[in-house]
Amino acid sequence: MKTIFILLLESSAAMALFYAVYWFFLRKETFFRLNRYYLVGALFLSVLLPLFPVTYTVWRDTSGLANENLSLLGLASSQMSLSSQVSHEKLFYFLTTLYLAGAFFVLLRLILQTISITRTIKDSEVIRNENLTLVKNNRYDLPFSFFHLVFYNPGIHLQEDLPGILAHEKVHIREQHWFDLVIAELWSVFFWFNPFVWLYERAIRQNHEFLADAGVLAQGHPVGRYQALLINQLMGVPVAGITSHMSFAFNTTRFTMMTIKQKQKRRAFRLAFALPVLALLLWAFAEPDLKSRTDPGNSGTMSPSVPAASEI
Repeated sequence: MKTIFILLLESSAAMALFYAVYWFFLRKETFFRLNRYYLVGALFLSVLLPLFPVTYTVWRDTSGLANENLSLLGLASSQMSLSSQVSHEKLFYFLTTLYLAGAFFVLLRLILQTISITRTIKDSEVIRNENLTLVKNNRYDLPFSFFHLVFYNPGIHLQEDLPGILAHEKVHIREQHWFDLVIAELWSVFFWFNPFVWLYERAIRQNHEFLADAGVLAQGHPVGRYQALLINQLMGVPVAGITSHMSFAFNTTRFTMMTIKQKQKRRAFRLAFALPVLALLLWAFAEPDLKSRTDPGNSGTMSPSVPAASEI
């Protein structure tokens, strides 16, 4: 059975390969919803493939000679392992402590950020507007959505900017982007040592903004005015890992994605580049299912006796 460290390493390798497919073939495509499913699905597959590997049958000989050889090999290996057992245990305890400390730190950061937001809700005015629940606060300069809540600072954002802000955050809430962010944050707790898990989180957030921008512009908001609204948000500071804020990943790529035409649907075939990676991982993580068979020549059954020549 695989140890937890082997599973973590195998999952990390799978994340790296799936992310390479996204980086080279999918990140510049305008199929934002497809990319969303791919990124979240890649995180799940990276864990499920090592956890539930494909098995294949391997037959082994259990005849007397084979058993004797296996016993001798087992005795020799056990003698060799005893000499290094102490050092291996020390290394295991060190790695375990280091891993748990990192996971605890990342989890504690997420908990403290969430507590800060919940306290802000209690200290702020909560109102209903356009089927949305708004939290008018003076703590955060940046508008953002937190699950089904929209936070904004009335002292900073003009009333004329509110429709654009609400239209943007409404897309995040309607499409339940918080689910992806919760998954990304949980994966970052368990795989904090893997740099690719943080790249996934950033890619998921960026793709969410592409989806929100497309949703706002589809409602008829002028592109120029909407881009000006985003520029005004640049001085904001990110709040927490499970929030969606307008100015995230605001760069020339995001400007380009707003104005670029939807690419032809047949370009979605690029998702097929993930199939060789999937096949490779299935092969790499496959485990043998050992089964025993006895040598027919030494089965241990009694054969009929042959009479001696003198008895004939």
